[in-house]
Amino acid sequence: MNVSHRLSIGAALCLFLWSLPTVSAQESEVPLQFVGDTSDDPLFQRAFFLNGACEPSLAGDGVRFDALDLIVDTSGSYVIQTEYADVGHDGYLYLYRESFDPEGDPCENLIVAADDFDVDGDGLGTEASRIAEIKLQAGIRYVVVVTGFRANDATPDEGPYAGFVEGPAGARGTISP
Repeated sequence: MNVSHRLSIGAALCLFLWSLPTVSAQESEVPLQFVGDTSDDPLFQRAFFLNGACEPSLAGDGVRFDALDLIVDTSGSYVIQTEYADVGHDGYLYLYRESFDPEGDPCENLIVAADDFDVDGDGLGTEASRIAEIKLQAGIRYVVVVTGFRANDATPDEGPYAGFVEGPAGARGTISP
């Protein structure tokens, strides 16, 4: 893929980000849409899975994050996805059950993590993160954490993103900062 094509994808995603409504704590039909920007957000040490075991990540020590509360009213299978506006932004997506403590153990209450998802078919996958077919229970508080892969790099993975939560037909829910 050439650079001009990548820039046009980035520009299109930026326009997409600006066209989405911001999410309030109101109840709405799924898919729920959300937007944000991790550029000036607090830092935490993200989790990493090695041989099936969760542990604090060395590459992800000091990454910026957004934490969003998610509650659905229908138990079932859901998809959570984020797309990143900046070319080269390598995002990471986490789902926690009931609580998330950015100053504590990043593995505590962690259900699942998602790194790369290839939305545009370019073979890179760093433009999005996707948690697919995750079983959520009605009325339970979940925390969606949007963050980046690298922190200690000349170009840390932070910036604007847009996402959605999609589930069973007719399901309702809320997602809020």
